[in-house]
Amino acid sequence: MKNKILNITNGDVFNRYLISQNSLEAVPFREAMMDGKAIKDIFSEEFIELRSKHHNVSVDEYRANIAPIIALDKSDPCELVLWFGQDTFCQMNLLTLLAYLEQIGYGGKITLNYIDDETFETVERDIPVELGVYKKLYTDILIERKISNGMANVSSQTKEFNTHNKNSEKVEKIKFLTSSRNGI
Repeated sequence: MKNKILNITNGDVFNRYLISQNSLEAVPFREAMMDGKAIKDIFSEEFIELRSKHHNVSVDEYRANIAPIIALDKSDPCELVLWFGQDTFCQMNLLTLLAYLEQIGYGGKITLNYIDDETFETVERDIPVELGVYKKLYTDILIERKISNGMANVSSQTKEFNTHNKNSEKVEKIKFLTSSRNGI
């Protein structure tokens, strides 16, 4: 997979748009990590069973939805270009993806593009991503339901997150934690 670029998008709708506009190789990240429980070992059998039950789909259906993500080859990594919105929903999915990449020891180049979910315009482009902090953030935020670095606890009811307000205080704290690690 040397010199290959794989685009990972925030879901099917933007994925179709990106492919139609740019003829790029792209796969959607099909999850809704804001809702339901998570465990530390991302995409393990236990994780897959837990999440498939939550989404009310079979284990095979869930596995098929995440197959392109779990097929990423750390021994021959391609460059990953991530396309996610700035709302909390996308940020939790992005956090899960980055934590998974850390978990598997992914060594390829990763860049992030923030998009506007309504217009599909790129809001911020080519943000370099350096792995190393996301697994802890994932554990703190999605498993323990708190915000790192002494910030206030987040309610175990994920509905407290405002899923569509990119200016919410919690979104800004999460974005700060992830972006300050990468120097943006």
